[in-house]
This record gives sequence, structure tokens and C-alpha cells, in this order.
Amino acid sequence: MKIDSIKFKGHRCFKNDWVGFDEIKPINVIIGRNNSGKSHILDLVRKCCGWELNFTGTKVKCTGVLNEQKLSHQFQESHRNGELLGNHWGAHGKNLVGQEIEWTVNDLNQIEDLRTIRSDYITSEHKHQNYAPYLKRVTEVAKNGQHELEGMAFCHLLADRDLAPESPTEVMHLSYDGDGATNVIRRFLTSSDPKFPRDLIQVELLKGLNEIFGEDGEFSELTVQ
Repeated sequence: MKIDSIKFKGHRCFKNDWVGFDEIKPINVIIGRNNSGKSHILDLVRKCCGWELNFTGTKVKCTGVLNEQKLSHQFQESHRNGELLGNHWGAHGKNLVGQEIEWTVNDLNQIEDLRTIRSDYITSEHKHQNYAPYLKRVTEVAKNGQHELEGMAFCHLLADRDLAPESPTEVMHLSYDGDGATNVIRRFLTSSDPKFPRDLIQVELLKGLNEIFGEDGEFSELTVQ
């Protein structure tokens, strides 16, 4: 199941309001006044790129639409009766296809408050039954939900960067403020290891720098002193 929106509450300056993304696009622009918390929203992006959405003291809220592929794993057509009366897929799981759900993830990475959004199908229409089996199965679907950022590499560069001379080291580390950048560049320029192609610096990075600077300046070469 694809996670459509993702927001958090309780983190830093967002103690009482849900803040985040109604939809994650290939390019997302965050606009706000100085000190309004734009950088803290990037903490949510960083967590999204990992595999767990837990922050200490913070909750994350997600929405998504239930699809047949994921539901059929939890409501199997070959199963009948037991916790659910009748055929688990035909009488139950099939009815959930297309339902939009919302849930929160607490700071222990546990799902809470899962519900269907428009008509709360799971908890209202089935209150005359034991709806715990519905909740348990749909929670498993939500646990396996994926969003556009999952598994992506996260790189955060501050507006003010310090590209200072650095002592050579084998450690490939780039900090938010640019610390480690000159060492990374040196490694690519001086290494014979094919994992560090020189063209990435001498061609691609050089081209990118000149595109950024435009008419304000031109770099002809990147080399090591």
C-alpha cells in the first residue's frame, strides 16, 4: 500500500499541530518565514528515508488507500470462519478495497488510532461483530505501507557551508555544514579505486558548479594541491 500523506506532531516547535506533506512529489518546496521550523520538517524527511518513523515524544500521522494486493495477504480467500464469519476475502477483505485509512505511529514505532476516513467502516459498520480481527489485519497492511522517500539517501546541506582545508583521511563523511567536502573531493581525484571515478568531480561536479554560478563566475578545473 502506498502512503499518500505523512505528518508529525510533538517535534521541536511543532508541539500541538500536525505538520508535513499532504502528498510527496519528486520535488517538494518548503516555504516559510525565518525560524518557522522549515529545517525541522527536514527531520521528518530524514526519518522517511530510513525504515522507522519514530521520534522521542513525537507522533507521525499517515494516510493511504487499501488495495487488493495487500489486503489479500491478510484476508485470504482460502480461509473461512474462525475469527471472522464466512469467507475471509469475499465476506470481509474485498469490502475494504479502496477504503482510505488514517493511522498514527507513536515514538515506539507502534501503530495507534487506525480508522477508515470517510465512513469508519472498521469500527462503526462492524461494531455488532468483533471488529478486532479487522483492526489487526488492516494494521498489518499499514505497517507495510511505503512512501516515495523510503530507502532514499538523505543529504542535508546548510545554507552556510564551510569548505575548509582538511587533513587527508580514508573516512568518507560529509556534514551538514560542508565539513568533509574537500576530503571527499580529494578521494575521488586521487584514488585508483573504480568506486571513485574522477569524472564525477572533474566533469559532472565542474559542470554543476558552472551551471549554478552562471554569469557570476566560471570554474575551469578542480584539482588537488
